[in-house]
Amino acid sequence: MITGVSAGLAGAGVWAASASQPVAAARPAAATAPCDQHSLQAALDHGGVLDFAKGCTLNLSRELTIPSGDHVTLDGDGHHVTLNGGSTSYHPLNVFTRVFMVEGTLTLENLTVAHGEVIGATPRGGANGAAGKEGTAPGQTGGQGKPGGKAGNGGDAQGGGIYVKKGAALTASHVDFTANTAYGAYGGDGGTGGPGGQGGPANGGAAGDGGKGADGGDAGDGGAGQGGAIYNLGKLTLIGGTFSGDHAFGGTGGAGGYGGPGGAGGEVQNSGTFGNGGDGADGGQGGLGGDAAGGAIYSSGSLLAEGNQFSKNSAVGGAAGIGGDGGQGGSGFCPSGNPSDCGGNTGGDGGNGGDGGDGGEGTGGAVYGTGTVHLEGTGFSADKVAGGTVGPDCTEPNPGCGGAGGPGGGFATNPGMAGDPGDQGKAGGATFATSNVKPASLPPVMVTTKSLAHGRVGKSYHATLAAKGGIAPYKWLVKGLPKGLAATASGVISGKPSTAGSFRLTITVTDPTAAKRTTAKAKLTLTVAK
Repeated sequence: MITGVSAGLAGAGVWAASASQPVAAARPAAATAPCDQHSLQAALDHGGVLDFAKGCTLNLSRELTIPSGDHVTLDGDGHHVTLNGGSTSYHPLNVFTRVFMVEGTLTLENLTVAHGEVIGATPRGGANGAAGKEGTAPGQTGGQGKPGGKAGNGGDAQGGGIYVKKGAALTASHVDFTANTAYGAYGGDGGTGGPGGQGGPANGGAAGDGGKGADGGDAGDGGAGQGGAIYNLGKLTLIGGTFSGDHAFGGTGGAGGYGGPGGAGGEVQNSGTFGNGGDGADGGQGGLGGDAAGGAIYSSGSLLAEGNQFSKNSAVGGAAGIGGDGGQGGSGFCPSGNPSDCGGNTGGDGGNGGDGGDGGEGTGGAVYGTGTVHLEGTGFSADKVAGGTVGPDCTEPNPGCGGAGGPGGGFATNPGMAGDPGDQGKAGGATFATSNVKPASLPPVMVTTKSLAHGRVGKSYHATLAAKGGIAPYKWLVKGLPKGLAATASGVISGKPSTAGSFRLTITVTDPTAAKRTTAKAKLTLTVAK
């Protein structure tokens, strides 16, 4: 159990739980939340409070959005409500979607966000290189092939369950997040290098040598996986929830392109000597595995988590990409197979295999924070991290292995060297990953209202109490009010006083959602004139 953990990165201090927190106004009347996607999205666009009137399992075909400027509360209200983003294992529509994109302000209460899934964008592969031109004139050397193109990097995947944009806010109270996943995309494969062109023929002289093959293109890196359940750039408040089986996976690095083979040596048409084979080219570099961070939560904004439980979440770096094989050396043409019969010509050397990529880093199996993070009363159990894999046996093309060297072309040639394998990805921060972590605790709640406006008999009166510390929303109790006035649990005093005088009020405020509840009292005087 980790309790009272506060971390500030890049010079940031403790998140503003220690600053004044506004009291929520009285909860407005709720509308009924519909249990179909089209109607629910329309209700979310309208804003306000939505309560489910019965159980609902809603399988989404696309993410729900909270527009900028909207304030929405969505409450299960004691019913079994699951918003299901979908996966092949759980979703009857066989789709993959994030559950929420939050651009405004969203409060979720008493429901489940499950099986949300986001996959990074698929990159382009490297283009294959064109072949070198064949020698057409007697003795002309074949042209060199064109290099294979470099592949694009896999797209990042962020927030399988919910994505909170910069300037937006999410509060989740007693919400269960389960089996949400962010998959970084695989890196693209490098393009194959173009082969060298065949040498020109011999017609009384020496035939042309084969052209050199071109190098294979380097592979793209795997995309990052960040925040299996939540990716937060704004303000995130989590109260009394659970995060279980949420995962972030880095994408596998792409495979390096094969080196182009060397062109064959030119033949003898009437008389002369045969040409030498061109050298094979080197294979492309394997891509790096993508990093994974925050199996459950990735936050670069502000994060306040109170009384949550994390279990069996993971961040796993992407596997390393394989290096491309070297190109085969071009054959030195010799019908008899005996170099002395063919003027000593040789085949081309094989190209070297490309190096394998490194595995991606995995860190923050439960929570990864680069902004301001405050955890209180939080438990972690069996959360894991793992670096991207390499090998273990490079006699076969396993992750991160170097490409095989290309064979030489025929006799009296040298094969290429195999590429070097990459390194295993690093793993760090099995539960919670930030820097400058230090013990801390939430400041206790206290009343910040110092005085109350005067009232008049028979006239409407309205005042809102304020507090700081603990975790809002607070629960209020006011004793000693004159007849005609009443106070709500959210701290609003209103009505029409019927009695003049000076009334000594006893005001009590509690933060009921905090793991360690605190209570504060204050004495204030309310004056009512005739």
